[in-house]
Amino acid sequence: MNSASGSPDENKVLPGAPFLTRRGWRTTGIVSVIAAAVMAWNGVAFIGADWHWLALLAWWGTVLVLIVVAVYTVLLDLRFTQLHYVLAEREIFLDTLGSEEFRKEIRRVMAKESSPGNPGEDKDTPRDTPDV
Repeated sequence: MNSASGSPDENKVLPGAPFLTRRGWRTTGIVSVIAAAVMAWNGVAFIGADWHWLALLAWWGTVLVLIVVAVYTVLLDLRFTQLHYVLAEREIFLDTLGSEEFRKEIRRVMAKESSPGNPGEDKDTPRDTPDV
C-alpha cells in the first residue's frame, strides 16, 4: 500500500479526473524536462541565422512552455505530498488524542488532580510559574 515516496495513495485516482494520477503527472513532468532539454540542445546545435524569427520564437517558446509544465508538475507534486502529510497528521490525531477513550482518561486524570482533597495544590496558582 505504501510507496517508496511515503505516500499511501501513490496511484489513487483523483475524483472527477480518472486520468490524473500521481504517477501520471510525474511522468508528464519528466517527459517535459527531457523534451525541453533535447529541444534546447538541438536549438543551440542546429538552428542557424537563416531561420525566420517566428520559427525561432515558436521553437524557444515551446522550450519555455515545456519548462513551465515541468515546474508546475513539481509544485503540484509538492502540494499533493503536503496534503497527504496533513491528512496523515489528522488521522493520527483522531486515532490518539481524538479517541473518546483517551479524552475520558484525560478528563478522569484532570478531575483527580483538581479535586479538593488534593493537598498542596492551589487552584488559583498556575503550575508553570515558579513559586517565589
